[in-house]
Amino acid sequence: MKVPTISPRRSWPAAHAYQIGATRAMSWQNIFHVDQDLLRRAPNLLIVSSNGAGFDPVDVEACTAAGVLVVNQSGGNANSVAEHALGMLLTLSKRILEADRRVAARSERQPQRLMGTEAQGKTIGIVGLGNVGRRIAELCKGLLHMKVLAYDPYLTATEMAARRRREG
Repeated sequence: MKVPTISPRRSWPAAHAYQIGATRAMSWQNIFHVDQDLLRRAPNLLIVSSNGAGFDPVDVEACTAAGVLVVNQSGGNANSVAEHALGMLLTLSKRILEADRRVAARSERQPQRLMGTEAQGKTIGIVGLGNVGRRIAELCKGLLHMKVLAYDPYLTATEMAARRRREG
């Protein structure tokens, strides 16, 4: 059975929903963006759903003007992103990439120079306390007993204090 190819430039008069990936990898092509052109070609569209937390490939103003609801899946991959960030933190503090490259090149004669440092007990600063930022804070406090300093430009000082009390 042949699977039909989706053409980004054809009309979709029967479409009521449109799911779009929010990755920047396709952004340069600008062919799968939800904009006035797509809205014109899909006159029965009711909802646009964007993967992830952002709306980069969606013209929200054009959708709103056309009466099309725009939603995203914020938080769905927060744990994976936080774990990745924690992995990168450990990779940097332990100098893993640098050590691997120097050992592979046989250029390091004093391996003790590549020891790195422990993350446990250190202080980490986190900007943004959305789904990912909160999960990174939990992991750093719980696993590594780090002191967490956090800031979110979208929260008031009162909201920040309330979150600190709730999360202990």
